[in-house]
Amino acid sequence: MINSKNNESESQSISSIILSGGRGTRIGGNKPQIMLLGKTLIEWTISSVENLSREILILPGGNPSQICHPKARFLPDLFPGTGPMGALYSGLFFCQQSWAFAFACDMPFVKTPLLLFMLKIRGQFDAVLGKINGQIQPFPGLYSRNCLPVFAEDIKNGRLKITRTLSSLNIQYFKEEDIKKYDPDMLSFFNVNSRDDLNQVISLLGEI
Repeated sequence: MINSKNNESESQSISSIILSGGRGTRIGGNKPQIMLLGKTLIEWTISSVENLSREILILPGGNPSQICHPKARFLPDLFPGTGPMGALYSGLFFCQQSWAFAFACDMPFVKTPLLLFMLKIRGQFDAVLGKINGQIQPFPGLYSRNCLPVFAEDIKNGRLKITRTLSSLNIQYFKEEDIKKYDPDMLSFFNVNSRDDLNQVISLLGEI
């Protein structure tokens, strides 16, 4: 059981990184700015993680006027063109805490109990990540700034597949049975890749 009384103390030392890149070609628009029931997709994602975040870093920064949130900081990608790896490195580089959650911009259903579980098991590891059907899930993930040198080395050498880089780190993995204890439908790992996914998001948000 996760003690909800620890929420405030845990959140004082955690940043959140939201990766807002990607062209959204499969859904026909700028994915972070797609409107769903009066809020943009990235605003739904921010809403799902803000209570456990001392700061929320959005990379690449884009137009700050598009999002108004007191915890949000809009920051540049230090390695443009290197995809999620470069953006994640940049977020960890700029974050003011030693640990940070990382999310894609299209993850509107991240569950707080699951995030608290990730915090609880981080120990001395470099990162805490889930596995679904044996596949590593980089997002949502909990990352230490200890990852920075390994990320930087791989980026500079053109090794941009994030799951490959993770194999060089000391990772605490958790499995589907762990996820379902805190998020029975595993919606924390749901992201939007198609119009059908968008319609599903609208349906689920209407039930909240």
